[in-house]
Amino acid sequence: MIRINLLPKEIAQKAAAKKRGILIAWIVLLVVAIFIGIYLLRVAKLTAVNGDIKEVQSELNKLESTVKKVNDIQKRKDRLNRKITVIKNLMKSRLLYPIFFEEMAMVMPSSVWLTSLNTSTGEGKLTLSMGVNAADNYAVADFINALEISDNFTDIKFSGISTSSSGGEDGKKIKVFNINCTYIEKKDN
Repeated sequence: MIRINLLPKEIAQKAAAKKRGILIAWIVLLVVAIFIGIYLLRVAKLTAVNGDIKEVQSELNKLESTVKKVNDIQKRKDRLNRKITVIKNLMKSRLLYPIFFEEMAMVMPSSVWLTSLNTSTGEGKLTLSMGVNAADNYAVADFINALEISDNFTDIKFSGISTSSSGGEDGKKIKVFNINCTYIEKKDN
């Protein structure tokens, strides 16, 4: 079969140009549609991310209040634990001072007296710093000897003796000195 084209070339070119124009218009429309689709997808994704951010921020605010409550509870717990520790230490050493003073009364000669007593407690022991007055050198020696003989007193450190007047009418001189030592409570088995 033979085809004969009776149309002039200009009409055929116009028809081909029109087809090309329509094709180009479709391609441009398709590209624009793709760009609009991509843009809408990005906008939707951005909206979703912003929603997620708001949701996470809301959860964070709730959790921050919970964390604050937990921190407050932890602080109160720590305060109570410190109080409990103090009470337990007091319960452990509640009889330490009465026993110490009883032992001190036994080792202290009648001609020796304390002018000051500073203590600090440790685990079942007292660190002592005593200001002491004595009637004479023999009383000083008796007191130090009694401390050394006792099983409860350790690390006895004696400072030098000074003499002071008693201020009384008899004008007697008294011996003034300091003793640092450690008192350890001995548990009876």
